[in-house]
Amino acid sequence: MNYIITKSNGPPPNSIPVISNGLINITTSSQHSATDSIRGLPLNEPKIEGNSNSLCFLLSDPRKKLIFGSTTIQNFVAFAIRGRGDQPYPQWIQQFILRYTIDGINWLDINGGIHLSGNTDQNTIVTHVFEPPIRALAISFEVLTFSGHPSLRCELYITPIPASIDNIKQTSFLTLNSRHFTVLPEIQNLNSSGVSTSNNNSPNEILFYENTTRIHFGKEFSRIPNINLGITSIQNLPNTHNSKITIQPINITTKDFDIYIKTSIKINSIDIQYTANIN
Repeated sequence: MNYIITKSNGPPPNSIPVISNGLINITTSSQHSATDSIRGLPLNEPKIEGNSNSLCFLLSDPRKKLIFGSTTIQNFVAFAIRGRGDQPYPQWIQQFILRYTIDGINWLDINGGIHLSGNTDQNTIVTHVFEPPIRALAISFEVLTFSGHPSLRCELYITPIPASIDNIKQTSFLTLNSRHFTVLPEIQNLNSSGVSTSNNNSPNEILFYENTTRIHFGKEFSRIPNINLGITSIQNLPNTHNSKITIQPINITTKDFDIYIKTSIKINSIDIQYTANIN
């Protein structure tokens, strides 16, 4: 899934900062010293005496990576970053990559591993907003380039997942009849050789019928579900043979999807069962 990532002057309204509020577990691949630890990581944290006003990675660390992990799926809506706050240390992150995991095992690059822009000075806050929110168990941050030394302060923002969201398997049925189908105009009135038969009633005339119906889930899923479709019964007009029916789910979101049907026979009625679930 691709996300629209925009730079903003701040996070979306009603978003919750999870780093400064201690609402997320943080793991770092390294720290330059005991005084350059994640204690200095929160975006607006005042400098602690004897400590850096940032997290500073080891220069020798090939990953320079942070993992922000939750125990439940969260709605991540924005990430903000700035450089090291204390003087005289002009240090900041220039470019970085974000990844996410839904199951804690498989990690996915956000937008194919897009390089996100960081800072050009120590104190300006750069905020990236995600649309739609990234629903994930954890987010990882990895440094690509930096100025001076790989140091940063940052904040990760969430919004509550709506109470209506449900990851339980959902099953329902759909019945369509002949009036729901339309003839495909681009291939109607063609015989088996592809020759137009518009002015006659050739017995070899091939007509295809199609239907697209939008299905809305009873409750929204936390992420895009898997859809299984099955035909439970079908009644077609007599004198049909060698029939072909294609049925598939398309345009799947967390809230709804389309059932697409293409058939070579004119159907009186068809009953379809769908099952949606997250593995």
